[in-house]
Amino acid sequence: MTVYVCNAFSLSMLDRDQQASLGGMTPSWRLTYPRTPRPATWDEARALLDGAWRGGVPIVSAVGHADTAKIFADLLDYPIEPNRVSIQLTPPDIALVGQYVGLRLPEGAKIEWWIV
Repeated sequence: MTVYVCNAFSLSMLDRDQQASLGGMTPSWRLTYPRTPRPATWDEARALLDGAWRGGVPIVSAVGHADTAKIFADLLDYPIEPNRVSIQLTPPDIALVGQYVGLRLPEGAKIEWWIV
């Protein structure tokens, strides 16, 4: 299992065959397979990272821009480094996606968290 911190989500991050064949599984992180993205509060995002860190689960940044990584690190109180990589999620991997809401990234920008 790996937790990926991302600033975007693409269907290419999923394995089509796995998604089609995984109906009915319910893992402990309250996700369903095929994956169903759900909004998360800041508290849930922090709890996910804290639980992963305490459990020795790898946490990998997939945030490609330094400014965005810094905003995420500040908001989550966790070191998020810029890391432009392509990922593909396989069970039981989790993506914590920070979705910016607005036109530009001004001071005090709003970030919505999603767990995929």
